[in-house]
Parts: sequence; C-alpha cells; structure tokens
Amino acid sequence: MSGKSFGGLGNTTSDPIKLHTPHGIALDPRYPGTVVISDRSNSRLVWTKFDGTYVRHLPTGATGGMSLPCNVDVMDDKKAGKM
Repeated sequence: MSGKSFGGLGNTTSDPIKLHTPHGIALDPRYPGTVVISDRSNSRLVWTKFDGTYVRHLPTGATGGMSLPCNVDVMDDKKAGKM
C-alpha cells in the first residue's frame, strides 16, 4: 500500500476512523487481518482492517480505568474468552 494512509486528525470519538495522537499500532491475532491502534488523546483503542476499514473501538475508561493508552499488547487467554 505504498503512498496510502488512513485515519486523519480527529478530536472526537463520534467518527470512529478519525484519530488524535495515534500512539501505538499492533497486530491483533484474535481478529485476523486487523490492527489495533492506541488513540491516546481520544482515550480509546480502535481496530481496523489492514486497508483502514473500521472494525470496532473500545473506550479505554471501560477497561480498568486506563485513560491515555500508549500501546497495546494482545494476549490470547482461553480462560478470559474473547472480547
């Protein structure tokens, strides 16, 4: 995808693909073909497909009070189940 990008600046979580301070990006093996982005200033994690298509998002305040995510690590825990 040379010369392509997605996301764009956004100060709101109402447009799910707009990011504000995307701090980290990681592959998420639980959802093949996706990446998870730490959207730090919007206090959320955003999942997209490799081409930038929106999949879902999760406010980080809902995950144990984490407010400004810098990065994300994914652990597949069979006991915890899937999100």
